[in-house]
Amino acid sequence: KTRIKTTDLNSGESTPETDAKGTRLFTLNEIAELMSCSRKTVENLVADGKMRPVRYLRCVRISAREYETFVRRHTSRNETNHEVN
Repeated sequence: KTRIKTTDLNSGESTPETDAKGTRLFTLNEIAELMSCSRKTVENLVADGKMRPVRYLRCVRISAREYETFVRRHTSRNETNHEVN
């Protein structure tokens, strides 16, 4: 499987896909792997408007910022503030 790369115009070096602001863009498969779920689940989140994609032609990507925002919105305060004995 070949990873699509873009070129960093400042350095001339090849970097992972980024949006216009330089934010890392993930494929739906990469997001599914990060979330330990199926690609179909990620597709459903996009279709339901719960995760906003970056679209170009037939490419659909999720920015790192969008993923982080999604995780923050769906993290229970009880889960992050409980103590384990």
